[in-house]
Amino acid sequence: MQDTSHMPIHLKKHILGIFMSAMNYNAQLTLAYLENKQLTSGLIEELVNVKNCFTHEYEKKLFIIGLSRMLQCQTLPESLRPLLVSILNELIEMLSNLHEQVSKRIAAEAAKEVKPDDNDSDEDSDDSDLYDAEEDDD
Repeated sequence: MQDTSHMPIHLKKHILGIFMSAMNYNAQLTLAYLENKQLTSGLIEELVNVKNCFTHEYEKKLFIIGLSRMLQCQTLPESLRPLLVSILNELIEMLSNLHEQVSKRIAAEAAKEVKPDDNDSDEDSDDSDLYDAEEDDD
């Protein structure tokens, strides 16, 4: 694979995301293309190097789904065989990171819903004053 050290990280993430999307769409064809261009192992290595920069849930899901679909191919290229254990470890690590991120987001959303709204209590007291005024008129 070409030297991509000068490439901005956001561009690397997008390019790698395209290949992971292609893996999801048709992993066998994507692998055949990458093998033909002799890019398979370089792409996987670059993906692993950049994975810590994936901050959004979508990016992490794309990483997980793309690599998982790749591993489901009936025939894996020889260039991937030495990387299989590390790919599985990376998948497990990313699944764990995604689970933690989603759990934190859900907990934060739940905390926002549970938090009582001060405006609601003011409205309730205003309503009770209104009822009191109606009773005095009778």
